[in-house]
Amino acid sequence: MKIKIRYVLAVIFAFIIGWVIYGNTYIEISHYNIESERIPDSFNGFCIVQISDLHNAEFGTDNKKLISKIKDAKADIIAITGDMIDWEKTDVDVAINFAKNIAEIAPTYYVNGNHEAGVPDEYDKLKNGLLDAGVIILENSLVDIVKGEEKITIIGINDPSFMVNSAGDTNGD
Repeated sequence: MKIKIRYVLAVIFAFIIGWVIYGNTYIEISHYNIESERIPDSFNGFCIVQISDLHNAEFGTDNKKLISKIKDAKADIIAITGDMIDWEKTDVDVAINFAKNIAEIAPTYYVNGNHEAGVPDEYDKLKNGLLDAGVIILENSLVDIVKGEEKITIIGINDPSFMVNSAGDTNGD
């Protein structure tokens, strides 16, 4: 009986490890078509590629697999929505190299995440590298994207983790 229990637990453990590895190496692509009378006609078919929670992951050498998928999408803009780096295994150079490559594909916008807040010195290096790569950083700010005479506005709000100072207090509280 003990051997069967150990065997079942070993199989479950192996499955969990496999699932975690798969989840950290698989590129998930979802397509959404948004229709609204509030979206200007000139933005019909406008494609936004959103990338989130990379946590320093690399998909192929220098992220070539991921970059290829982004190129195939024919994005009008690219939005990176936080956690490009991981606070436990931070490699800012991987994130900056990725940003340089995708900024050549389409205008690229970046909003920070909680993992960036956890490593303030590395975040400064990341921000400078993103700016050098031509990425537009949205920290509690907005930008208009104009097509012809019409526009849409995108807004980037800092992750709430950036409101906590080194003493663990929120701003002014």
